[in-house]
Amino acid sequence: ARENLRNALEALELLKKHEPAACQQLIEKLGLTGDETVYWQRIIDNMYFPYDEKRQVYPLDDGFMMRKPWDDSKIAPEKRHLLYENFHPLFVYRQRMSKQADAILGMYLHSNLFTEEELKRNYDFYQEVTLHHSSLSTCIFGILACEIGYYEEAYTYFTQSARMDLDDYHNNFYAGIHAANMAGTWQAIVNGFAGLRTNAGCLELHPYLPSQWKGYTFKINYQGSRLEVSVKEDGTQITLEQGNAVSFKLNNTEYHLAKEGDIVHESKTI
Repeated sequence: ARENLRNALEALELLKKHEPAACQQLIEKLGLTGDETVYWQRIIDNMYFPYDEKRQVYPLDDGFMMRKPWDDSKIAPEKRHLLYENFHPLFVYRQRMSKQADAILGMYLHSNLFTEEELKRNYDFYQEVTLHHSSLSTCIFGILACEIGYYEEAYTYFTQSARMDLDDYHNNFYAGIHAANMAGTWQAIVNGFAGLRTNAGCLELHPYLPSQWKGYTFKINYQGSRLEVSVKEDGTQITLEQGNAVSFKLNNTEYHLAKEGDIVHESKTI
């Protein structure tokens, strides 16, 4: 929420600078006032995040660490999957548990705000308390697992996401496919195994090739240009297929593709 507000302010300033007429039209359409944008900045500056000094993690709220640790063994196996449908909310909310990837989602989307050690501590903590009762959970955990080097866990989470409907993990395929999870499975490859990020202000990739695979290839559109990324046993190749020049980082090394057809090949693959 904080970063959405920050991005909104940055977008407004960018629009003022480059398209002042369009910016004024937008301000009038939205009824946006100077007082409101000042308030946004106040929220950004004062947003509070709970923090547990002992575990050095960000719990979901101030009372999270005071609740009872979740004991899965006390719940009948047939009821574990649909916990929220089988138990009263007052029971659920008294437990130290999380239904799905929530804090972990924030740390994936804004991983540039955290050190790798912070990401590991929080990932390990939420591994203990997350039930993954949402189809949108395993793909996100897998993406962050890749970033911190937990590759075996990442691949396990990927397979769970990829086979969500094939194996009916949530016992609800009768109601329809999990379309958002399918997108999450794609993200698990692109943002997870390939390590694609743009949250630090530039395009970055840190490719990893699972031992079970010989390679994978995908295409992305970045700032109006189309890139093909191919990760194989002999390294990573990035091709500018269409569009203007593109700069990016591959395993922390900066590269520049000047024209269509230009290729970068790096033999380093994790």
